[in-house]
Amino acid sequence: SFQKQAVKEGKKIYFDSARAYYDTAYHYALLFPKDIFWRGMIRGNIGDSYFYEGNYKKAVPYLLEDLKSSMLAHHNKISDNAMITMNRLTATYIHLGKMDSAALFK
Repeated sequence: SFQKQAVKEGKKIYFDSARAYYDTAYHYALLFPKDIFWRGMIRGNIGDSYFYEGNYKKAVPYLLEDLKSSMLAHHNKISDNAMITMNRLTATYIHLGKMDSAALFK
């Protein structure tokens, strides 16, 4: 909810609140070491929040972690989540002017 509000209004406080909740969720997810998919998805949500905030450089490591976790969880098959993350990575790299990196995910 905070992230949707942040995107709608563009207020940093909502992005920060969303990330605080994502961080809490991530720490709980660490209690289940075999469930890498959800940990990755939480990291991807953090990456999305940085993307929507315009902090593309900070978004990259979170999005890459999400993609890696998704691929591992699905035995290197591209899932819906992996596709969404690859699209977000492409857009992120385009915003950073890194066209070679963006081309890896198209």
